[in-house]
Amino acid sequence: YATMGELTAWMIGWNLILEYAVSNMAVAVGFSAHVNHIMNGVFWFNLPRELSEPAIAAGSYTYDRFHAYFDTAYRRKWILEGGVSTGTFYDGHLTQVQGSFSLKPSPRFTAVLSGEIDSGRLSGGNFVQRLLMLRATYSWNPDVDLSAFTQYDNESDNLGTNIRFRWTFQPGTDLFLIYNRGWNWI
Repeated sequence: YATMGELTAWMIGWNLILEYAVSNMAVAVGFSAHVNHIMNGVFWFNLPRELSEPAIAAGSYTYDRFHAYFDTAYRRKWILEGGVSTGTFYDGHLTQVQGSFSLKPSPRFTAVLSGEIDSGRLSGGNFVQRLLMLRATYSWNPDVDLSAFTQYDNESDNLGTNIRFRWTFQPGTDLFLIYNRGWNWI
């Protein structure tokens, strides 16, 4: 992290999380097939399809998507951005609507309120995912800043926040103090 930089460490971290998520899904599908086989052999009972088969079948998929986006000038004290994306998604269809409002009242402070709605129809079922995000950053100078990111999603019914203080006390050497917190309302 100290030698490669913050962006590289961030990308590697998210790649690892994605790798773990995908491998865990594969293990879970394989494990449920074994449990289903044992249940059928011993108790003559099969697990429901939702528990014993993957939600999206293995295979190759083509994604044909249409995107339309807009934004206002970035030099303003406020910025509006938004867009719609629609098209094929695995064996079904996905429509995404995104929007954000940014406020920059001074060179030191920025706040962004954004949201996203993903509406999908798949052979395994339909879903609607709603995300609401708030990001704020205050910079005392180029070397010291405080940022906060809060996100809510309706699927997990979770609200999470990440607050980060950064101090660059010498070029290439940063000190971070980070606070993470999540609340679950299920």
